[in-house]
Amino acid sequence: MLSTLILVAISFISCTFGKHYVGSLEETELTTKEGGITIEATVSDSDDLVTITLSGPSTVYYSVAFDSCKMKNKFALVVPGVDEDDDSVLEYKLGNDKKGDVLDSSFTMTSDSTEDDVRTVVLERSLSDQDALDDSKYYLFAANTTDLDVMWAYGQKSKYSQHDEAAAGCVEVTFTSTESKDDLNKEEAVHFSWGQLFSNDSSYFFGRNPVSLVVVMALLTSIMVYAAFHCYSTHKMRSKVVASYSTMEDTKPLMDAQKEDGFRIV
Repeated sequence: MLSTLILVAISFISCTFGKHYVGSLEETELTTKEGGITIEATVSDSDDLVTITLSGPSTVYYSVAFDSCKMKNKFALVVPGVDEDDDSVLEYKLGNDKKGDVLDSSFTMTSDSTEDDVRTVVLERSLSDQDALDDSKYYLFAANTTDLDVMWAYGQKSKYSQHDEAAAGCVEVTFTSTESKDDLNKEEAVHFSWGQLFSNDSSYFFGRNPVSLVVVMALLTSIMVYAAFHCYSTHKMRSKVVASYSTMEDTKPLMDAQKEDGFRIV
């Protein structure tokens, strides 16, 4: 019985966690003004990677914040204007309608280009590295995200500072979650054998690996048959023991007890 429960648990865990997904946010315009801010994002389980592409005005700073339409305690990315001596992308925990506190960088900038007064940066963060981040300060991205509130703002200066009320807003963006292409390619390429218990993605519950399902069901059936046989054998053995005791009580002794010369002979 215990072995059966363990196999069922393994099957469920493999089915639930064996797949990799990619959450994609297509390029989305966060403002309606010409030269406004756009964001594009990909969160990939299989690549263990969060990739964010931001575009906005190059002469002033612009920023995006995640998971709320209110500033207080929210994580934000700030892209300074290119005129700054240090125009590196900054990460902030925003205050209550205040600038907030600068954080240690969790993203690495992999691309930085400026064209026609539009600065585009590409940022990357490892998904597994997020385990070490404080979720009260940082926003932790996930591939199964569906809808997400994104705040945006841009200033009048290249340095991060107060912005006009009209130069800010909030919009709900939609992620599209799909199964990793690498997983799909592996499913087509891998050859299954009868000696293979689980496939690479362990997706037999989704009908992509019937061989694994047959093997698991065969094992479960074998365990159940063995348990039934063991139960039957134990019950039969007990019946024989009881019958044996009953026979012994009804059997007469081989020799009657006699007395001879003062001795009892049995």
